[in-house]
Amino acid sequence: MEINFLKRCLLTTAWVTIIVALFTAYYYNFLFGLGLMIGSAWNIGNFWLIMRLGSALLIKESNDRKRIGYLLALKFPAWYGIGYLILRYAQLPIYGLLVGFSILFIVTLLKALGLQITKSNGKTEELNN
Repeated sequence: MEINFLKRCLLTTAWVTIIVALFTAYYYNFLFGLGLMIGSAWNIGNFWLIMRLGSALLIKESNDRKRIGYLLALKFPAWYGIGYLILRYAQLPIYGLLVGFSILFIVTLLKALGLQITKSNGKTEELNN
């Protein structure tokens, strides 16, 4: 997977989250919509940290030990600590958090399927020309 594809997935997930959370909060339940937004924001941040950490560890040009140490400290104790605090003290519906957490995976799957379908139909070549 290209890094640009993953960045586009994060941006699309942010927009989908905003739209779905607003509709959910208005038409269903405000706390469920808020939980959906917080769960998705946490997962977007987690995935962004995974991308940054992966690029820092795998790309030889950016072999900066301080940066890797900061990312590791931010990712594991800090980010997962924030996740624990959200689950423990936020008093939000767990299902809202789980649905929000899953939005990134759904968007990534649908975007990958869309790319695969357009590639198999030959439409990618038409779009590039």
